[in-house]
Amino acid sequence: MSDYAWFLPVAVLAERRHFRFEVVSPEPPKTSVKAADMAARKVRQRFGGASLFAPYKNVIGMHLRIFFFVAAHALKWEHFAVYAVVYAAYFFPWRLLSLAARRS
Repeated sequence: MSDYAWFLPVAVLAERRHFRFEVVSPEPPKTSVKAADMAARKVRQRFGGASLFAPYKNVIGMHLRIFFFVAAHALKWEHFAVYAVVYAAYFFPWRLLSLAARRS
């Protein structure tokens, strides 16, 4: 544990958005007929993660990590390499890469 203890502050820094209290404006009533409210509902319905495979995204990721652990054990990889991959899978801010790709 002492060898990898320095990852903890880095992980907290990477996931700092989870430690903030965000003010969320209340959602308008579903029966609102204002144009802006109707447009917002349409966007949420279209892009709200209504994909068929959305519920299985975490399950698939978990299975891929299990296969990685099996392969790492079979190849007798060092502990640091395995820990780095797990760190990247759980704590790397992947959303920033998708934001950068959308901007360019």
